[in-house]
Amino acid sequence: YDFILSPSGTAGGPPDLSVVIGDVSGKGVPAGLVMVMARSILHSLTGAGLTMVPFKGGAPGITALLGGHVEGGAFSLGALSSHVKSGAVRGMVVSHSFPGFPDIPTLPRLGYRQNLLGVWAAFFAPAGVPADVTKTLVAAIEKVAKDPAVAAKLVSFGILQDYAPPEKLVAEIREEHRTVEELAKKAGLVK
Repeated sequence: YDFILSPSGTAGGPPDLSVVIGDVSGKGVPAGLVMVMARSILHSLTGAGLTMVPFKGGAPGITALLGGHVEGGAFSLGALSSHVKSGAVRGMVVSHSFPGFPDIPTLPRLGYRQNLLGVWAAFFAPAGVPADVTKTLVAAIEKVAKDPAVAAKLVSFGILQDYAPPEKLVAEIREEHRTVEELAKKAGLVK
């Protein structure tokens, strides 16, 4: 998720970030949890007081942002790329550097140790799948995941194409789980 401010937003950027983050998904816990974690990461790193404002979908959240009813929001860059390019909104921070938007920094680029959690997709198979089948599937997935034509299509939707082999993916999942658990404890969501 990416954090975007309206041009009239009062924030000067991290560490003085003061934006309203809205759950623009209307899909419940998964997207809402991403918003809570993003807010927790920004608060723990910057001390920014961020307020969650729920919306019933991306369109109402973007409308509120463009209309100046909220100071900022957490959206997919793809949903706002045309507004960023036109100058209607300003990108504050993204989870990963994005082609065509070199001026929107990541938190590490701003000097913070933690990055935002991104939204990712992965392929999984049931435990016990024969090794030869796994090898064939992994090779096919890697081929598609590294295809420049697929990458070009995904970027137009605001999605960065990335491939991680199974071992790296498992390590990344474990690290993200540790980060989310730590943040949830700090936020009082779990004991």
